[in-house]
Amino acid sequence: MQMIYLQREKGEGLSYEEKLVYQQCVLDQLKVQYVTNENIKAGIIDKGNCELVVGSVEALTSAFNALGYSTPKPNYYPECLENFLYRKVWRGSVSEVRGMILAERPIFAKSLDWKKLTGKVFDPMSGWNELEILDGNMQLWLSDPVTFLSEYRVYVRDFQVIATTWYWGDDSIDIDMGVIENAISELKEDKSTPCAFAFDWGRLSTGQVALIEMNDGWSIGAYSGISSKAYFDFLTSRWREISNAKN
Repeated sequence: MQMIYLQREKGEGLSYEEKLVYQQCVLDQLKVQYVTNENIKAGIIDKGNCELVVGSVEALTSAFNALGYSTPKPNYYPECLENFLYRKVWRGSVSEVRGMILAERPIFAKSLDWKKLTGKVFDPMSGWNELEILDGNMQLWLSDPVTFLSEYRVYVRDFQVIATTWYWGDDSIDIDMGVIENAISELKEDKSTPCAFAFDWGRLSTGQVALIEMNDGWSIGAYSGISSKAYFDFLTSRWREISNAKN
């Protein structure tokens, strides 16, 4: 029987995402094994029977390395969706952000690579300690701050919306699903688009529905509003696409 590997670190319980997948595994009578990041690195996962690994970005990266799969590169702002941003987004360095802070210019920044620097607005009152320990040449995505009134995550599998979940701001301020469908149509033309992805959208104070960022579906948080079945199928589809790719 194929195995579902769920990350559970020593002394800790399952996170919400792993609990959601476990729930579906019970319903479908699937075999589950708990793993830590360390024993993933040690080679505990059996490539021959691995149906899915669920865990943090770090744990999934360890699994890809152990199994000989290529870790996908992040593409937070696909070029084909540039017109949906409603703000300028460009590449810069940690040193540049430090300079902007010293000049009292607030700036949104996040790392090009997975999770090396979580996206946030940096200003003279916030974020200097995070930047101080980083290599000044480290590359970041930068943008001028904008004001979102509400934010939603949209989960997409095989170019079909499977869940739309509110996670921040005024939940009475919705997003226009027509805009989302137009964005998905643009992504269909990009051969690099993964079969499962989630992207975050928000309503700006200026009224537009804007793309916040897009995330690959191999390790993505589950917000309240996506069912265990939809989330399980979402993760499994992307895992199979990665594991079946030529590496």
